[in-house]
Amino acid sequence: MNLKSFISAYTALFFCLFLIFATILVYYPVADYEFVHLDDHDYVVENPYVRMGLTELGFRWAFTTTRSRNWHPLTWFSHMLDARVYGLYPGGHHMTSVLFHMTNAVLLFYVLFRMTGALWASGFTAALFAFHPLNVESVAWVAERKNVLSTFFMMLTLWGYIRYVERPGVCRYFILHLFFLLGLMAKPMLVTLPFVLLLLDYWPLGRYRIDGFSNFKSLLKGSGIGYLLREKIVLFMFSAASSIVTYQVQQAGGAVSSVDVLSVKVRLANAIVSYVAYIGKMIWPHRLAVLYPHTRAVHGWQVTGAALCLVVIFILVIAASRRHPYLVVGWLWYLGTLFPVIGIVQVGVQAMADRYAYVPMIGLFMIIAWGTSHIIAQRKYASSAVFTFSGILMVILMITSRSQLSYWSDSLTLFKHTLQITRNNFVVHNNLGSAFMQQGRIIEAIDHFHEALRIKPDLAILRSNLKKALAAKTRGRIDIASVSRMLESEPKNPELYYRLGDLYKKKGDFAQAIAQYRNALSLRPDFVPALKNLAITFAMLGNYEKALSLFHKVIGILPDDADVYYKIACIYARQKKTEEAVKWLKESIKKGFSDKNLLRSDANLDNIRGSRYFRELIKAF
Repeated sequence: MNLKSFISAYTALFFCLFLIFATILVYYPVADYEFVHLDDHDYVVENPYVRMGLTELGFRWAFTTTRSRNWHPLTWFSHMLDARVYGLYPGGHHMTSVLFHMTNAVLLFYVLFRMTGALWASGFTAALFAFHPLNVESVAWVAERKNVLSTFFMMLTLWGYIRYVERPGVCRYFILHLFFLLGLMAKPMLVTLPFVLLLLDYWPLGRYRIDGFSNFKSLLKGSGIGYLLREKIVLFMFSAASSIVTYQVQQAGGAVSSVDVLSVKVRLANAIVSYVAYIGKMIWPHRLAVLYPHTRAVHGWQVTGAALCLVVIFILVIAASRRHPYLVVGWLWYLGTLFPVIGIVQVGVQAMADRYAYVPMIGLFMIIAWGTSHIIAQRKYASSAVFTFSGILMVILMITSRSQLSYWSDSLTLFKHTLQITRNNFVVHNNLGSAFMQQGRIIEAIDHFHEALRIKPDLAILRSNLKKALAAKTRGRIDIASVSRMLESEPKNPELYYRLGDLYKKKGDFAQAIAQYRNALSLRPDFVPALKNLAITFAMLGNYEKALSLFHKVIGILPDDADVYYKIACIYARQKKTEEAVKWLKESIKKGFSDKNLLRSDANLDNIRGSRYFRELIKAF
């Protein structure tokens, strides 16, 4: 190794260490942060499959579920592994996301340096990616694990592609496709990655050239571009399949808005303005929020100005592409990778989202980094000033990211901040009301539910939440009278019948409890909480046959519910059916039942019949 290569290698190592330690320095406070009441509970806290950790049942569920209106089994596996390691300690889940983000920054530096040999520009791009405040949402939000995880496999796909280009072969071709498939299984936003690989073929890999518009048509007919398209045909097929599955899943889950709700004109207008708005947030990362509500009305001057800006930039980068190919690659990277989430197919209620910029901004960061390198190369005395400015910029970005990170410490802080910088945000008002309810702050919860209803008066869940809060305020708790009044306005709400059944059961009026549980089940036959409590009520009355029948129905709907297996064991124990009790007790433990009071001293299940464990089991009812 010559001296130049030696210095380059050690400088690259320094860049990697800097990215690692500086990223940890920015993000280490998340170790003390909580889960937030915006998807985190659905993904982790209240998800029984995730809470069990990595299990055979969870593995099957991850591949077949469309929970959270997504198909991303690898993301579920990631959350399951965290649950196995950390339990429900939120700091551990947060730190896993930080480690993925840190690794993504290092891999981004590596793949750019490997392709271009440009040490400083590659490092600058990776540093912008690592420290930019726009990326805080993807790292600090546990439910956005899918973003950092899919990007991790995107970076591995780029690494695999570089290796394949350097020395084509079947094994490297297979590894490339495997990484891409895993990335799609983490988040389908990577569907544009084959397009990115074509851009990299142009620059920096130099596998084809575009010498102007006049030669573009002949280029498409040539053998070079044809070969590059053919070698990526399987990647494009993966992308097409992922796009179809994602659309069907989200449409079935009600996440895709119809043209009756949002017209094509409104979507196009919002998309054009959002393309420019993301650039604005990159340049000036101010007033960042977890949810920007869709206004459904964009001013004509905004659309015209944004469209003109995009067209002018596009013309300029194309015109300069021969001398500065990184311009067209970075710009098309930004436009292309952002397209799936720009809102043409509207999913959710947001007009845009910071997390959507996680991968697209890399294209703009490349333009900034290589443009700065060009300035340094052209002006000998500019290098000191540029390096000084770059160092100051990194410090500013790190401080700003730490400030933005502080809003993610807990649900109340996050939602209050969001309401300060957005308007008509009924989703955040509702979630903030729910967070207040959980803390027993009923008056504040009612205020936010009222505000959510003012913004979205036709949404039933908001009316239901407000009624529950009002009932809690009136009585200090939800009682039979308050739930009965709520049923007068919502006679087909199974949850209200279920709540009423619970109240009667606590009162000791088992006949009424059974009647109300059955009312709930007549409206929703697969309502698991009602089935379980009805079974428990029958067991308390000594009707074990009926109780067992209902518990078996629960297992048919939710076969991993360890508590149900345990309750079945309890019923058999009461009936002195020892063998059956032991059998179901073992099954409950396999499914994850871990009552510490019972499991504390008896690990040998084969000797369970004479143990305190079994004696406690017999006393359970």
